[in-house]
Amino acid sequence: YRLLRKGGKVYIMDTTTDIWYAKVVDWIFRLFEAEHVKHYNTKEYQKLFRDAGLKHIASKKVKGQNKVHIGEKNNDGAE
Repeated sequence: YRLLRKGGKVYIMDTTTDIWYAKVVDWIFRLFEAEHVKHYNTKEYQKLFRDAGLKHIASKKVKGQNKVHIGEKNNDGAE
C-alpha cells in the first residue's frame, strides 16, 4: 500500500483455489513443500486487498486455475 501512489495498481498472479481440484493440489503442496503456505481463493484475495487498504478491482483468469488479481489504491486522498 505505502509503495503505491494514489490510483496506483498492484497485480498478483497465482493459482486460485476456486474449484475443488485446485484445493486438493494446494493440500498436497502443503504436505510435501515446507515453504508452501497456501493458495487463496478469489474471496480471500478480495479480503487481503481490502485489509491492505486497496480496492479489489478485478480477477481475471489467465490459464488453468491461475488468475491475476488487481488491487488499486484509493484515489480519494484517504490514507
